[in-house]
Amino acid sequence: MLKRVEENEIILREGDHDECLYKVLSGNVEVYSGYGTDRETILGILSEGDYFGELGLLTGTPSIYTVVAYNNALILSVEKDQLLSYVKQNHNDLIAIMTNMAYSMLNMKTNLDMMTNDVTMLLKDREDTKRTQELKKRISDSDIRKAMIRYQSLYSR
Repeated sequence: MLKRVEENEIILREGDHDECLYKVLSGNVEVYSGYGTDRETILGILSEGDYFGELGLLTGTPSIYTVVAYNNALILSVEKDQLLSYVKQNHNDLIAIMTNMAYSMLNMKTNLDMMTNDVTMLLKDREDTKRTQELKKRISDSDIRKAMIRYQSLYSR
């Protein structure tokens, strides 16, 4: 089914159950996580020949992103019951869909690695701060600190 979408029109909303595969025939669409919230993040811009919606189509799970028309666009939607005939007629598109999914997996792995490194560094910084505070407390409570204060007071006169 062909659909013309206007600039800023939402095509697919994060959290919606939508079992369609979409192909951008003309124009551009933006892919967001957290669209319209304070955690809104643009994940990418898709152009002619790009696909989206594979996850919902193949798994029946809710969309993990929102897709918004960047400019006026023409979109092809393929419903689940049409997929087999679509693939038979457009078998070359199957490779493009699989390639898109493979790159998505690589991007997720890269993002997961970066997030893991960030969390590890934050925890290390927090642990270092905690150790520093513990060390300061031990020093302030220790006999060495008391001896240093006595020494300073005796010899600073």
